[in-house]
Amino acid sequence: MKKVVLNFLVIAALTVSAALTSCEEEVKVKAPELTTTEVTEFTENTAKSGGNITDDGGAEVTTRGVCWGTSANPTISGNKTSDGTGKGSFTSTLSGLEPSTEYFVRAYATNSAGTSYGNEVSFTTFAEPEKVKLVETITYENYGNSAKYEYDNQSRISKISWYGGTHLERSTTLTYNSNDLVKVAHWDGYDNSTRTEEYVKNGNKITMTRKYENPVDNDICTINLNSDGTIAKFEINGSDYFTTYQYKDGNLTKYSDYKAGEFEYKYDNKKSPFFNCKTPKWYMFFYFDCDDVFAGVNNMIERSWSGEWADEYTYVYDEDGFPTKLTEKSTRYDGEMVIKFKYK
Repeated sequence: MKKVVLNFLVIAALTVSAALTSCEEEVKVKAPELTTTEVTEFTENTAKSGGNITDDGGAEVTTRGVCWGTSANPTISGNKTSDGTGKGSFTSTLSGLEPSTEYFVRAYATNSAGTSYGNEVSFTTFAEPEKVKLVETITYENYGNSAKYEYDNQSRISKISWYGGTHLERSTTLTYNSNDLVKVAHWDGYDNSTRTEEYVKNGNKITMTRKYENPVDNDICTINLNSDGTIAKFEINGSDYFTTYQYKDGNLTKYSDYKAGEFEYKYDNKKSPFFNCKTPKWYMFFYFDCDDVFAGVNNMIERSWSGEWADEYTYVYDEDGFPTKLTEKSTRYDGEMVIKFKYK
């Protein structure tokens, strides 16, 4: 009987020992397993990557993200992100990068057994974009007036504000749809009035609808374009009013108004204030019309009208060849007109 009891105790002890050993094997933890996501949406300073944790190693993943550097096999001792916990995929944003630089990236995950890394991927950031010089303010020294120009991220004029001293007198706001200018809204502080121009382009023809506060004043106009996008002819539908435009080397050389006569222009070989402006060419010439000197590729040095009078323009240029000062002399009046340009 004693022998039976002894055998039973031995068997019981072995069973418990085996069970404990089995439990120890079941709770053994290892480092996570994961992969690194290819880098996308990178610019000169930022990028997106991430990872996918396929196995948490038997314990909760407490930290995950990506690490990066300019040398292979980056670790969490350097640049890294922290993007949540647990298994599964995650997205990471890398920031503070240098332009034109190759970076190496690895996803990482940490649990109680340690930190493990995914496969390494690499990419090169974009070069820093060349700064585009755009005219910001045009000041008419003789009158104390100025015009301020604002631009969208495609270097197109988005708003023009005119000031008398420091007082806002009027403004014009331009709206685009993809590559096309579709609407221009004007506000006049003199009488607090508004008007809009809506443009619908069809091939080389643009239909412009001008809308005023009093609908009776509304009209429809047609703008015909040349193949290079410059304006060829403007006419008010239902009337005999029209203007025509002629060009050479990106500059307006002749402007004809059926009432006012013909204006002719000559240019220098320097960059105009709006040389880098990407506002549609037709609008630049239509907006500045015959009364200003800024719409072409180069700077106007002479403007004459039907042999009756002539204006002459001289410039001071900066180191990039852009005008900073314009002086106008005219046979129509004594004295000089001075205009200054400030760039952003």
